Parts: sequence; structure tokens; C-alpha cells
Amino acid sequence: VMNLTVYKSIDGGKSFKPVRVPHGDTHALWIDPKNSQRMINSNDGGGTISFDGGDTWSSIYNQPTAQFYHVTTDNQFPYRIYGGQQDNSAISIASRSDDGEIGERDYYDVAGCENATVAVDPRNPLITYGGCYMGHFSRSDHGRRQSRDISVTMPNYDGWGAADVPERFQWTFPVLLSPHDPKTLYVTSQHVWRSRTEGASWEKISPDLTVHDANTLKATGGPIHGEMTGAEWYATIYAFAESPKQAGVLWAGSDDGMVHVSKNGGTTWENVTPPGYGRFTRTAHIDASPHDAGTVYVAANRYQQDDFAPYLYKSSDFGKTWTRIVSGIPNNAYTRVVREDPVRKGLLYAGTEYGVWVSLNDGAAWEPMQLNLPRVSVRDLKVHGNDLIAATHGRAFWVIDDLSPLREMSDAIKVKPVHLFQPAAAILWDGSGWNNGGSAGENPPPGALVDYWLREKPVAGTSVSVQFLDAKGTLIRNYVASNAVDTAVVRNDSLAAKKPALDSISYYASDSIPRLRPGSNRFHWDLRYPEIRGLKNTVIDEGHLRGAMVPPGNYTVRLIVGKDTSSRQFAVSADPRATSTTAELTAQFDAAQKVRARLEEIVERVERLEDLQSQLDARVSQTKDQTYGKQVADSAKVARERLEQIRTKLYETACHVNQCTLDQPVQLYNWYISLNAQLQTGAYAPTQQNGEVYSDLTGKLTAQLKLLDSVEQTEIRNFNTMLQGLGVPSVFVKPKPPIS
Repeated sequence: VMNLTVYKSIDGGKSFKPVRVPHGDTHALWIDPKNSQRMINSNDGGGTISFDGGDTWSSIYNQPTAQFYHVTTDNQFPYRIYGGQQDNSAISIASRSDDGEIGERDYYDVAGCENATVAVDPRNPLITYGGCYMGHFSRSDHGRRQSRDISVTMPNYDGWGAADVPERFQWTFPVLLSPHDPKTLYVTSQHVWRSRTEGASWEKISPDLTVHDANTLKATGGPIHGEMTGAEWYATIYAFAESPKQAGVLWAGSDDGMVHVSKNGGTTWENVTPPGYGRFTRTAHIDASPHDAGTVYVAANRYQQDDFAPYLYKSSDFGKTWTRIVSGIPNNAYTRVVREDPVRKGLLYAGTEYGVWVSLNDGAAWEPMQLNLPRVSVRDLKVHGNDLIAATHGRAFWVIDDLSPLREMSDAIKVKPVHLFQPAAAILWDGSGWNNGGSAGENPPPGALVDYWLREKPVAGTSVSVQFLDAKGTLIRNYVASNAVDTAVVRNDSLAAKKPALDSISYYASDSIPRLRPGSNRFHWDLRYPEIRGLKNTVIDEGHLRGAMVPPGNYTVRLIVGKDTSSRQFAVSADPRATSTTAELTAQFDAAQKVRARLEEIVERVERLEDLQSQLDARVSQTKDQTYGKQVADSAKVARERLEQIRTKLYETACHVNQCTLDQPVQLYNWYISLNAQLQTGAYAPTQQNGEVYSDLTGKLTAQLKLLDSVEQTEIRNFNTMLQGLGVPSVFVKPKPPIS
């Protein structure tokens, strides 16, 4: 029997005993019909498995299964995502982490509880407002670890029916800070309430804006046991919004079939319910347009009345007239939320019980935007900057990074053979690392995202290049693909009315091979120069050979498809948290590039040196049976030993296994590698001591290279003169390439 916990009977129900499971509020239990010891339990914490009849269970923390009702964000960098999760706390979690993956260290509790709608103070993101059962309402200051109860009225009516309580607060009632005044806070019951004192006092600014049919306000439950926890309260204001374009334009939608608007901050209200809205239709979400004060979008649903159709409405005249906009959404994908893009007017996103949909034409037609998102109930959507965040009920938060191609996409682009979208500005942030899976969140890719459109897959033999250039037009990176294999993830389009135009924007070809598949393709550049060429068969002790990240400035991406070339400029900006100036970050880059040049010089000269040693050995082997063999061997030995002395100063010649430097002292090669890592740590100009170390190492390197030049010009030249007199081929000395 499923309840708050699991109960088990082995005598036909005469007696029961509890079965301990990792999380309460259990909903379903599957028992293997062939092996009753094997079971799966689903609960408000996720899914858990037992192989021993319920004595032990798997963890609920090995999969992202949070059930979020709403989502909001703050204005930090990295921005944080907020929401209340069923049967768990309301949380704030980082949208990206500097530690490689988004883990438990990156989230904390905020105001409210499991059913909270959360509002974040834009002046201080550590201050949040959130709701809880029956109108419990709190203000939390995470920085000071202080919380204050700011409930509008008595929030404890356990066991009371909706008709008998003064204020009917929905299970997940709206909470909103005015986009025009962060001191103005709204919450809703059947009335709209406003506070300008951070919840210390409240004023009611509306009449009852619900149908409040008496038949819907009775005590709930069955004849044996009632069920009045507040979750059952009906006739409430379920959705609320203020126009971001015009202060005082307020929208309220009830869960029993009404929509109201006020144009004067709540002084008067007008019933603007869409015609044919339907009795007891739940107004699930209201989105006031960020582009026009009179435009509003409404998402509604009637699934609790066995009507699973989507209901989306638009009005451009403050609710005087309405248009239903659901073409393309399946008839059973009932709607939870609708959002208009804040950058491109008429670009809409909809969350349904079966995923996400997008409209490029203000709702006239919709296309699936499922990508790699599981088929899941999407309860809320939020556009933050270039990102789209989905609050799902059962699969936690999901984010699409960079909506730029959607904001630019048009029918004219779709018929072009090739199109390079304008990249968004990139940020100098490096969150690369690992991801342990399970409950850990994935970081967005660090660097620049480049999207391009191919009407068709290029014909055999056609290459595709994605190139990146600096402001002077100097090539930084060049990535080339030809006849590449389509690596797209297989999608589940069982609900799709047609193939979406942009079905790949969540997949990345990171620092590798550009994609060649028809439609939209995405490529990721980590803003780094190529990795520094290293020596073979030796160990890096401390540091790395990573190329430096570019400094802030303007860059160009160039797409070459056969004979078709397109270019776009984009900006690279500093991490907003960095305190260094552009000049200081450029100095950091320049210093790293100097170290790169020295490392490449070491590699080039070591390869020349070892090639000379190999040739010396070959000449000795070739002449060992000749009468002049000893003469050749003695002369080669002198040159080889001189070369070996230099070689051992350039790098760790005997260091081939892990931790070999514990007894093989590091040399110039690893010192420069360590300095490379030092210079690339953080976003700061080089320290004085960085410069001193560089000068010291470069002095030592120059001395060794002069010795190498001397050996080449004396011992090797003398050796070659001797070989020529003996009629033996000379040792070839490779020409020195220019070193930057």
C-alpha cells in the first residue's frame, strides 16, 4: 500500500508493517512478477530499486528527478536558478560552476518550501521571497541567515474547507516583485495583495477575481477520511503578471476560469476572460509582453475535466479581443506555460505536459523544440539573457544555451544553401572539467557558440571549415570536416507534427570537427589558442600545455563550405566577476604567448638535437667495419657528448613514467610548462615575479641554445668535413624555423 510510506502485508491485509524507503510520499510500486524480491518504488524523491524485497534500496541521488513548479533567475554572473521542488525544499542553484560540474556545493535553500513560487530581490540576490502551505509566506536573507514570516494572514487552516477560510491561497500561489519597483511585492489568494514594506504590511488591491462557485469550495476527501491540506483549495488566482513595459498594468488569472486586467495598479479591474474560455478552465500562466504593454499571452488547461487539448491565447489590446494560438501542438499536449522572447518580438516558447514547443511567428504555427529534453511535464519556462530554462516535473531543471539562432531564424534563411548565424558575445570563463553524472548538473560549454545552417548535407568531397581570427585578421584556429558522419542524437519525434527547423541547437562539436548535417549545426570554440606542441616520451610535472585564452576584444568567425564563405564578427568580454582591465588581461595573454614561443623553441631544438644524435649514431654504425671506423666513432663521441650535455639541460631526458621527477630534477622544459600554468591562473596581469622567472629561464635557455649553435658550427661541421674526406655522407643539419 502506497501512502506517506510503504506498507506491506503478507496475510491478505489482516496486518501491515511499514517498509522503509529512502523518501516519503510514495506513489507507485512495481514488483517483478518473476522475482518478488526485485521492486521499483516511485516517490516524490525519484525512483529507487530493491533486490531484497525492500530491506535495502538504491539511492535517490543518482538521477535528476526533482519536480519543479516554477523557475526564476537573478541577475548575477553566473546567474542562479530558483524554484520550489515537490516534497523537498525551495532552492537556488548555480547555472554554471567553476568546479567542472554543478553539484551539491552549488545550491542552497531559499524562502518558501516545496510548493514555492520564488521571487528574488534584484538589488540583492541573497534576499528571496517564497510561499508555502495555505499562504505561509517568508522573506529569507541567505547572507545573514535570517528568515522572517510575512504571511498576509493566519496561514494555518488545516482541516478546513476552502469555503470556510478567509483567504484561499493556492498550493503554489503567485509571488512577484514588480519589474518597475523592487520595493513592490505582490502575492495572490482570491485577492491581489501588495506590500511596499518587504512584507511587513499588506494592502488588498482587488476584489475576489474568481468565479468562486460554492460547489467548488466544499471540504474534500472521502466519507472515511477528509483531505484538507490546502492543496485542494480552489477558486484562487493561479497566475499573475505585471507588464514589464508599463507600470501598473496587472493581469490576474484564476484556476476556475477567469482573466482580469487592471491598468491603474489595482484601483479598478476589468473582466477580460477570452470568449469560449470554458467553465472552470485553469489559467496556468500569464505572460505580459516585454515589447508592448497591451499584449499578453495566456496558457490554460482543462485536463482535470478530461479535456487534454492545449489552450494558448493572445491579446494585443489589453484583453478586449483574443486569438487562440495552438496550431501545430498535438491535441493531447495540454499547456502549462507560454513565454515571449524578450529580444525577438513574436518568438514564443510553450511548455506542455509533453515537452517544449516554439513559434517563430507569434503563435501562428508551433514546432517541437524537444532536442535532447526527455518527454516530461514542463511546468514553467524562463528566458534569461541568451538562455532558456525549463522547470520540469520529474526531470529537474534543463537549460538551452544561447537562443541566438532562433532569434535570427526566418523562412528566408531556411531556403539558403548556407547561412552563418550571428554569434552571441562570448565570456572569458573556463568551467571545463568533469561530470560524474547522477545528480550533478552539466556546465554550459565555455567560450563561443557558432551556429550555421546547411540546407543540404554537402556533396562528397566538399569540405567545411570553421575558422576564428583576431581583430587583425590573423588566423587563430581552423577546424575542418569533409564527409563527416552525422553524430546527431536520435530523437523521439512521436509527438512532432513535422521535423523542426532547429533540431540540433543543444548539441556541440567541441574543438573537434564541424557538423555537416542538414539543418542547424552548432560548433563550440573554447576561446583558446591551440595546445602547445609538447615533447614526446616525457612527463609533465606541474602545469599544462593548454593554449592561452584570447583577451577581450572583437573576433571573427569564418565559415567556408566549398566555395561559399561567410563571416561574422563577435565580441569576447571578460568574466563579469574579474577586476582586471582589458589592458591587464591582454598583458596576461601576451606573457603566455611568450612562454608558448619558448616552449615551441625547446621542442624544435630538442628535435633537431636528437636528430643530430641519431645521425651521428648512424654514421658510426655505417663505418664500424671500415678502417676509418674508429676515427669516425671517436669524432662522433665528442659531438654526441656535447649534444647530450645540452639535451639534459633542456628537458628531463630520463623521465618517462609518472612521478619520475621525484628523483629526476626538472629542467627548462617543465619550468616553462609550470610558468605557462601560473600565467593562465585567474584573470590577472602577470606578477612582477612572473616576469623575473621568465627572464631567468630565458637567459638559461638562450645560453643552452648558443651552446647548441656552437656544437653545430664546430663539432658537427668538423665531423662533416671529416666525413667528406672519407667519402661518407654528411650529417644533415635542419634549418632553424623562425621562432615568434
